[in-house]
Amino acid sequence: AQFICSSDVACGMAQGSSAECAARSGPWVFVLASSGWLYGRPQGACEGDLWEHVALVGASHRSIAIDGGWLYALNVSNLVDYQALQDAAESSWKRMKTRGTAVNISAAGGKLFGVGPNKDGDRLFRLEGGQWQPIASGRSRVMAVDRGMVYAVGVDHHRNDPWVFKQPLESMSAYSKWAKAFKAGGALGECSDLAVVDHGRVALAIFDGRVHRMSLETVDATWEAEPLWGLDGRVIGIAACDDASAVGALATEFTA
Repeated sequence: AQFICSSDVACGMAQGSSAECAARSGPWVFVLASSGWLYGRPQGACEGDLWEHVALVGASHRSIAIDGGWLYALNVSNLVDYQALQDAAESSWKRMKTRGTAVNISAAGGKLFGVGPNKDGDRLFRLEGGQWQPIASGRSRVMAVDRGMVYAVGVDHHRNDPWVFKQPLESMSAYSKWAKAFKAGGALGECSDLAVVDHGRVALAIFDGRVHRMSLETVDATWEAEPLWGLDGRVIGIAACDDASAVGALATEFTA
């Protein structure tokens, strides 16, 4: 869902002139802090722009995903909870009726994707008919989807310099191949969540509770820590949304 300033929440956060509001429209990035606050800001925020409070959704969720106006998150049992982003609140979470668990999720085009719970890394899955169905080979712990491209942090116990791999969602199968996309952090430690935005031009990741950014258009680009800029607590989840045409059918499909 494209989080634009014509919505009540976005305009409430912008609190500026109509020109300023228009400048803040477009793709948004959201983060969940350990304090239980959900924050958001435009992907192209200027230096010094604060992360804005969106809603207090509680401290018992992680690995968020946003699509079609719905906010998804994994609870302490690694099951999916959901609620409407527009009216998000700690008391508004509902349990999605699904089989199986996941340790990391992403959403795009009305579909929910996840990484399986195997502690040594697991395959990628898509939620179909209330059940997690495998869709790709290889092992990962963290994934993201941007404009039809799937990104996954590879699991390799023999290297201190892990990579993020990618492949198109449309042709993904148990036999399709992953291609190297960009480095996953190395000395920064384990990447605990990932978002890719702006048609694959920018990557955002969480290392040790802090948001880092990398420009994927720059040769030999490196991860750079984002200033806190209004965040309260460690960051435990990150998600981007920029698909205005996505229909959030998931939240109604499994509530019966």
